[in-house]
Amino acid sequence: MVCVLFIGCLGSSLDPGEAGLKLTVQGGNKGFFYINEIIGFRKNKVDSFRLDKDFSYVLKTDIGQSSIYSISNNVNNKEIYVFLEEGAWTNINTSLKDFDNYKLDGGESSEKLKNFFDDLKIKQREHSAVKKLISEKRKKEGKEWVYDGKGIELERRYDEKYMEIKSYIKDFVNEEQVEELKFLALTQLNLEEDMYFIYKNSQVSSGSPFVLNVQEIVNGFRQGMINNIDFNVQLNDINQKRFSCVDPNKLTLLFFWASWCHSSKEDIERINKLYEKNKDKLRVIAFSLDKNQKQYQEGIKELNFYPDFHYCQFKGWDDPQYRKWGFGFLPSNFLLDQKGNLLAKNMRGEELDSFFNNQSN
Repeated sequence: MVCVLFIGCLGSSLDPGEAGLKLTVQGGNKGFFYINEIIGFRKNKVDSFRLDKDFSYVLKTDIGQSSIYSISNNVNNKEIYVFLEEGAWTNINTSLKDFDNYKLDGGESSEKLKNFFDDLKIKQREHSAVKKLISEKRKKEGKEWVYDGKGIELERRYDEKYMEIKSYIKDFVNEEQVEELKFLALTQLNLEEDMYFIYKNSQVSSGSPFVLNVQEIVNGFRQGMINNIDFNVQLNDINQKRFSCVDPNKLTLLFFWASWCHSSKEDIERINKLYEKNKDKLRVIAFSLDKNQKQYQEGIKELNFYPDFHYCQFKGWDDPQYRKWGFGFLPSNFLLDQKGNLLAKNMRGEELDSFFNNQSN
């Protein structure tokens, strides 16, 4: 049960024995605020209201349960998440100009959630700054600049910043004990890219609507991902040797990479080790999105990358298998069973090693 009370002046009193949120904003004289309850991946609208110059807003919640809300405005399009702890009041003081840098008077979990998003936003801004540099470079020198090696350093920085974001979220999930905070962090990951991690960390027993919605979305997406792609195809490798993407006797890893992709090189080092240890159980097929044949061959040699088959049409992002199987980034991979069923998608590092060992034993 949620009760909303809008108060047009500051310093209004709150009743004892109640729980919820008091939002105080200075300097807001235009636009709207929006309050949404977060239910897993879904946002349920609670209220919206026009800003006054200075105002307070009170949201009373069920004293017997915790909940998560998002607060946003249409002036600067900033959004914050608030964890309202069971039986407690949370006070937020801010200004419209500096909305997402607010002062919080709440419990330990509320502060933890604020710190999580504060740090996450810093990492996302750093990643966006590199993305902007890459975009400007492409406009200036043409979209082919990266294939000639001119953009390798920027691409490497872009990959590193992106992986920093993912690692930060995953570390938070692994360490967090409060279920709602753990699940909210999971929703900040990409369902397609991090399906195995999200699925593994979302299979808990809870009656919370927030948690149940996450589980429902994750389980449905995972099942759809497994069922909707046909890998039973035959192709020609770079030496025009015919091969099948499915082996009835082994697990198969379809790995998409490019010689100019820094993260691809890091993955290849681990894949090489995994492959050498498990040649009797694992087949690796490498699909490259390179366009420059010389650079592609040099990359294979430099990385000592010699899987069962190499596939490359030298069409870059226009590669037919890339378009058919529908992933949007490098490196990317699919792990298939002996019947061509998708076991896992886009696992990297220790996750891939652990999952393969569990499947093959």
